[in-house]
Amino acid sequence: MIYIVLNIVIAIMCILLSIYVDTRTGSQADNPLIPLLLVLSSIAGFSAFCILISSVAPARLMLFIGRLYLLDQAVFFLMTANYCVNFPKYETPLPWKIAFSLCTLGACYIIFTKIHSFTINKYCGFYIDSEYVFSGQLGELVRLNWEELFFGIFAVFIPAEAALMMLVRSENISSKIDSQKMYLNATGIALGWLAALLIAHGAARVPMFNTLFTLSHVLVMLLFIQASTHNMLYDFEFISTTAARFLARYVLTSFLGGLIFALFYPLMRNYEIHFLIVITIATGLVLTLSHQIFKMYGRRSQFRDSQSAKNFEDDIAAIDFNTEPSNILNQLFTIFKTNMRTTSLSIMVDNGRGELEVTYSTNPLPDEDRFSISINSTMLDGLWNINQRVVLRINAETQYIYQPFRQDLLSFFKSTNSDAFIVLHEGRRIIGIIVLGAKKDENMYDDVDYALFNKLYSYFFVVGFYMKNIVNETVVGTVNREIRMSEQIITSIQENMDKMTNPKADLGYIMVPAHNIGGEFIDIIKLSEDKYIYIIGSLSGKGISASMSMVILKSIIRTYLVETSDFKLLVNKVNYFISKSLPLGTFFAGVFILMDYSSDTLYYVNCGTAALFMYNQIYNNVIEIQGDGRVLGFMDDVSTLIKVKKVKLNKGDIILSCTNGLITSSSLRGEIFGKTRVQDTLLENLTYPASRMAQFTYDALVKFAAKELSDDVSVLVIKYQGQK
Repeated sequence: MIYIVLNIVIAIMCILLSIYVDTRTGSQADNPLIPLLLVLSSIAGFSAFCILISSVAPARLMLFIGRLYLLDQAVFFLMTANYCVNFPKYETPLPWKIAFSLCTLGACYIIFTKIHSFTINKYCGFYIDSEYVFSGQLGELVRLNWEELFFGIFAVFIPAEAALMMLVRSENISSKIDSQKMYLNATGIALGWLAALLIAHGAARVPMFNTLFTLSHVLVMLLFIQASTHNMLYDFEFISTTAARFLARYVLTSFLGGLIFALFYPLMRNYEIHFLIVITIATGLVLTLSHQIFKMYGRRSQFRDSQSAKNFEDDIAAIDFNTEPSNILNQLFTIFKTNMRTTSLSIMVDNGRGELEVTYSTNPLPDEDRFSISINSTMLDGLWNINQRVVLRINAETQYIYQPFRQDLLSFFKSTNSDAFIVLHEGRRIIGIIVLGAKKDENMYDDVDYALFNKLYSYFFVVGFYMKNIVNETVVGTVNREIRMSEQIITSIQENMDKMTNPKADLGYIMVPAHNIGGEFIDIIKLSEDKYIYIIGSLSGKGISASMSMVILKSIIRTYLVETSDFKLLVNKVNYFISKSLPLGTFFAGVFILMDYSSDTLYYVNCGTAALFMYNQIYNNVIEIQGDGRVLGFMDDVSTLIKVKKVKLNKGDIILSCTNGLITSSSLRGEIFGKTRVQDTLLENLTYPASRMAQFTYDALVKFAAKELSDDVSVLVIKYQGQK
C-alpha cells in the first residue's frame, strides 16, 4: 500500500511542478519541460496502478499494462535527450524528429515482441521476463537479455550521448548563462543515474524499492527546472548556500524518512494498514522538522540578499532632488553600480515629437548616434498589452509572452547595449525608459532583480518624471535648467486634472498647503461624458517627501483605471500600492467618488476622510454621510473593510468634502473649527457657485484661526444642478 501512495504522491508532485514551470516561464505552452513532467507523472501513475492490480489482474492484462509502462519510460528518456540536444532552443529540428520516431519504433519492437511477462510482488518487486538477445555460444559469453538492452539503450546510452553533445556545444556558445545551464542539465542526468543506482542497491534488500525508480527521474527534472527558471551565474557562495538548503530540505528529509521506513518495515510488514498510518504520521513529523530547520537556516542564508535589497531601496529613497540634475542622475547610477554592479545607465524621455530619446547616459554618444524609439512602437504597445514594465534580456530571449514582438525587443537591447530596462508610465502615456547596461561580472539580471525593480517602480517613476519635466530643456523645452523639484512643479501636477464638462454639476475646489508644497491633492478623472471620478485626500507627511508620493499616487491611479473597471477593486489596488510601493508608514486619508450623471447617482468609498457633507434642498439641511471609513496603506488588503455607498442626487443638492486640516485647525484660544462651522458656512453660501463656496469655506477658517495655519487644507464642492 505504501508504494502505491508514494507513486501517487510523485505523480501529483510532477503535475504541480509542471504548473510551477508554466507560471515561471510566462505560460509558455511549448516549454518542453511541461510535457516531460506530465509524462513522468503518467509513469508514476502507471506504477501505482500496476501495484494496485497486481494481485487480481490476469497475467495478459498485467503484461499489456507493463508494456505501456515501459513505453512511457522510453518516451520520457527520448524526450529528455531531445531537450538536451536542442537546449536552449525549444524548436525540434526535422532530423531529430525523424530520429525520435525511429527510436520510438525500436522501443516498441523490444517491448511488444521481446518482453514476455510482467509481474509485481513483494518478493521481487517489478519483474520483467524477456529472452536473451544472443543465442548459442555468443549467448553463453554475453548474458544480455532484452530488458537490460532496453534500459541500457534508452536510460543510459541515449541520454549520455545527448548530454555529451550538449556539453560539447556549451564550449562554443557565447552566452555564459546558457553554458552554465547546459552543465547543470548534464549534472541532473548524472545525479539521476546515481539515484537510480542507490534505488537498485536498496531493491537488493527490499525488492519493492524498484517501484520507486521514478524518483531518480524527478531528481533529473528538478535540475532541469533549476536551469530553466534561474538566470544567474553561480559563484561559490551561491553554490554552497544552495547545497546547504538542499541538504536541509531534501537530503535530511529523505534520510530520516528512509531510516524510519527501514526501522518499522521489518516489524510491521504484515500489518499494512498500521504500517501506512505510522509512516504517514512519521512523514508529517519529518517534513515539519525539515521545514523548521530550513526556516531557521533561511533567515541566516538569505540575510545578505534581503539586506542588499533593503540597501538598494534606502539609497533610492534618499536621492536628494534639490541638487544639480547631473548630480541626481549620477547618484542614481552610483546606486545601480553599487547594488547591482551595473556597468552603464541611460534614460530616455519624450522629445516632444512622439519619440523617446536618450537624454542622459553614463556612456554618451555623438548626437548622430543617439538612439530613439517611437512611443507608438510595436514593442512598447506589446509591453503595455501584457502589463510588463520591467523587461530583462534573458526573459525576452526565452519567455513565450514576448514572442509577438521578440525581435523588436532584442533589437532594442542590441541598439542600446543593455540587459534590462524599465518603462515608466503616467496612465497609458509613456514618459520615459530607464535602460540598464550589463552587470560588471557578466552576470545576468535575474528573477530577484525583476521583483525588486517592480517593487521600487514608484521611485523610478519619480526619476523619469524629473527627467521629463526638469533636466533636459533642449528636449522638453518647458523649464529652465536651474529650476528644482519645487513648488511650481508640484503645483502643476496637483492642478493637472481633467476638465469638468458635464452641465449637470458645478464643481469647485481649493487646495492650500501649509508649507508651499505637501501631500494633499484633489483629482478629477473623466471616464466618459456621464461618468467622472473625484478624489480628495492627503498622504501622510509634509514637504517634498509627501508631495513626491502624491505625484506618484496620482499617476498610478490613472494607470489602474486603464485596466480596472470595478470601483471597489480600484480602491483596493491603490491601497496595495500605497502599502507596498510608497515609503514605509505612508497612508492616505480621503474619499473616492464615482459620479454617474446618467442615473443621477453618486457612489463613494470613505477612506478615512475627515468629513463628507450633503446638503439636501428638499429638507434644507446638511447631514454627514461618510460613515465609518478606513485609511489606505496600513494593510495589504482592505477589500473586506471598505464599502461602496451610493446617494441619489436631486437638483439643488450639494456635496462637500474636505481634508482634516479644515476640521481640526484651531484658533488662538485653542478652539477647533469643527464640523458644525463647516455646515454653517455651507448653508450661508448656498447661492454662490461651487468655486466660491470652497473659497468662502477656507476664508471662514482663516478668519476663525486668526493666525498662520499649520495644516494643509483642501475643500471640494459639487453643486448638483440636474438636467440642463
